[in-house]
Amino acid sequence: MTNCIAISISNLSKCYQIYNAKCDRLKQFVAPRLQRLTGQTPKQYFREFWALRDISFGIIKGETVGIIRRNGSGKSTLMQMICGTLSPTSGSITTNGRCRPCWTRLGRDFILSLDFGLTRQDALADIKQCNLCVADN
Repeated sequence: MTNCIAISISNLSKCYQIYNAKCDRLKQFVAPRLQRLTGQTPKQYFREFWALRDISFGIIKGETVGIIRRNGSGKSTLMQMICGTLSPTSGSITTNGRCRPCWTRLGRDFILSLDFGLTRQDALADIKQCNLCVADN
């Protein structure tokens, strides 16, 4: 059964460090090390932004999946992590096959199709035929 799984995502999370000022990045690099050496509790010079937190799902080979959410909800971040161009903060991604994103813009949302050996024409045909489900939690 596991060889039928094209993509398996388990407890996937991505956190970005957001700095208020450019100098805060340098402070974060230097100050906590010095604070630890002097026995002080290290100060954090950034705020955390969680683009994705504890996402888990699986996609079976041959499925076409649409991800539809509002802007800023992590669609692009998820695709970048699946394709390997962005590292997750935590969790795991397993892919069986070649991963190439096909981005199609529909209004304000995206359909993201993963190509596992399909031709471009086959992938576009799959996108046209897929039934979209909007999951807005």
